[in-house]
Amino acid sequence: MLLEDFRFNDAIQVLEPVISKNNQQRFTYVLEKQREYLIQSSIKRVIRKCCFLFGTSLDEALRFSRTITKATNKLPIVLGTTEQPYILIPTLSPDRPYTMWLAHHAILNCDVNSKVDCVVHLDNQIRPFFKTNVSTATLQTQLTRAMFLKRNYRLLKDLMPEPISENHVVFIDSNNLKRLD
Repeated sequence: MLLEDFRFNDAIQVLEPVISKNNQQRFTYVLEKQREYLIQSSIKRVIRKCCFLFGTSLDEALRFSRTITKATNKLPIVLGTTEQPYILIPTLSPDRPYTMWLAHHAILNCDVNSKVDCVVHLDNQIRPFFKTNVSTATLQTQLTRAMFLKRNYRLLKDLMPEPISENHVVFIDSNNLKRLD
């Protein structure tokens, strides 16, 4: 699939970088609930497109996450609306080419005490178990950040002004955002 044909959807569970054997081409493996496919683009470009489709940028999504969680690395990002936020959890720094992104809503469980390559259990018919490139402790930290981010993102709904019309969009500038308690 070409990047321009890709659209983010709620069936997406995993985005994984794939690099050709000769290191010449970068792809992104996409695992959805009932299908899987490759996108002819790097993982970073795919994540940037996901952000763009929701009217934000990766930098802005990371800034928002940093503001809410007070964390500085491996920040989950929120896409979607305050009614239906989608949280993507990176396994490594978002700038690294080997970073996998896991959809928070798809994770049912993870293997405990895994020092490396933690296996996540997914709500998936094709690959119910998915091997990551991080430890269980790292993944559990990421899941905690994601829950905190989701809770605070939903609280934003109460702070939003009433839309002027159905087509009215309100953008949130994380530079002016105060931490929600």
